[in-house]
Amino acid sequence: MEGKTVLIIDDDSLIRKLIVNSLRSEPYRVVEAGTAQEVTALSREEKPDIILTDITLPDMDGWSAAQIIKYSPGLRSDPILAVTGLSDEDFIDRIKESGMDGFIPKPFSTRELPEILKKHLR
Repeated sequence: MEGKTVLIIDDDSLIRKLIVNSLRSEPYRVVEAGTAQEVTALSREEKPDIILTDITLPDMDGWSAAQIIKYSPGLRSDPILAVTGLSDEDFIDRIKESGMDGFIPKPFSTRELPEILKKHLR
């Protein structure tokens, strides 16, 4: 996993910090964004290997952000995972429809997060 870039999109700086801290001992380069609008520019510039996005963002929902990333020419379409407290049946269907590759439920285990990323980066 050496040299892999993780892009975190969450308007809650505490959640971003929690994710960053849980990946501190891993060989990832972590890039943070607080809005969905930032993610398209960051995806072009940083070329992340995996994207973790909240669903509820101030400027655009995570579903729309995932679709833009997945289906826009020139943007990386590597794994996109929702990091969310949602998990009902409709949510699972929307994951598939949006082009996301899965989700990490909130609250999440900071010890398990690196393993979840490794699984999706294989």
